[in-house]
Amino acid sequence: MENKERINWLLVITVFLFLISVGVVIYKVREAGLGEKVVCNIEGKEYLEDESFVDANGNSCVCSSSGFPVCENEGGSVEVVEESLPSTDNLKFTEKYLNSLNKEKPDYKKINVVDITQSGESLKITIEREEYCSEDNASPNSAGFYELKDDRVIITTVTGRDKEVHTQTCLLSSSFEVNPFTVSVNDAFLVVYRNERGEEIELDACAYKGVLYSENDVFSSEDGKKICGCDQRKVECK
Repeated sequence: MENKERINWLLVITVFLFLISVGVVIYKVREAGLGEKVVCNIEGKEYLEDESFVDANGNSCVCSSSGFPVCENEGGSVEVVEESLPSTDNLKFTEKYLNSLNKEKPDYKKINVVDITQSGESLKITIEREEYCSEDNASPNSAGFYELKDDRVIITTVTGRDKEVHTQTCLLSSSFEVNPFTVSVNDAFLVVYRNERGEEIELDACAYKGVLYSENDVFSSEDGKKICGCDQRKVECK
């Protein structure tokens, strides 16, 4: 009899613990589902991330993951409707489709540095980044921005993806050219890409005697007697 009562109590405790675990799972799922959503506010209306709409001027727009509407104006130019973004002054931004990717979704932290060239008063940074494109290899409208700080330059993109059109993962080439680039570069200066989720990725770059170089670049030392190279974000001269 005593063993039977003990088994009953164990059964009750087991069921109780099971119900608690189920409740925790349900709570976590609901919590994830009720997470903060990206919303664009434009002309008194709200649009969710990746939602497309037409603005008051008849331009086709998409709510970007940064919370800024990206609109295609008449003539094909791209405009981001937000005055508080980093600067576009003296910036030339270009982007092109490279190839499709055999993966389910883009890795927004995976940034490949193609080239960093500082010449005279010009700084040009070219990166490769993953995004969604259309089935006919068309990339979504996007715009480039940059921020200059004492110890770094931060480049960023804002992309207007239409989730019903841009469904295939792809690789894009994004090029930023700042001219004039007038910041004083010290040997600890950084080049950073901020993705559209606010994550900052330090790019493979080196600073030497006021000039920025990309990984594997080769150049002369200040006195011209040694050959220097940029290796893993450090300058080595031999």
